Amino acid sequence: MKISAKATASASASASAKASATSSNPYASVTWGALEPVAEYGTQNTFTPSTDQWENARTIVEVAEKRGMPLYAAVVAVATAIQESQLINLTSATNADSLGLFQQRPSQGWGTASELTTPSYAANAFLAALEADAPDYQSIYLWEAAQDVQRSGYPTAYAQWQKQATTMVYDIVNGEAPS
Repeated sequence: MKISAKATASASASASAKASATSSNPYASVTWGALEPVAEYGTQNTFTPSTDQWENARTIVEVAEKRGMPLYAAVVAVATAIQESQLINLTSATNADSLGLFQQRPSQGWGTASELTTPSYAANAFLAALEADAPDYQSIYLWEAAQDVQRSGYPTAYAQWQKQATTMVYDIVNGEAPS
């Protein structure tokens, strides 16, 4: 059977487009196991995120990607932001001077109020602290990794959002999240 030059060119263009899409997205073939290397801990909760909450989660994933971190880092960060702010960028201090997605505090050296209410800055600050304060984060419970960074009075509270965060990160990297 003879294949036309047009069909060959079309197949070649399709393969090139697919390769380009994969190379531009390092997470293109992500599996659920890569997102959850450590088992869930305790009862899991869920909610239906708004468009703004999806956008904040997407920002966290993008920052993790730019830092060259595994997707589990994004899962830890999204779960932490859900617990701290429901993925809402808090522009007014809620607890002392806590601001932003992670309720980070200017008085504790996290950055200025303006920086902490910029989601990409807040995500970068959290992820940098995750690498520094929980270098073993890929082998410990999510709540332990989050607690190593946040030092919350309720350390296991982060655990309840692992499945929600995993689902959101999975949907974002697979192009299934609402835009």
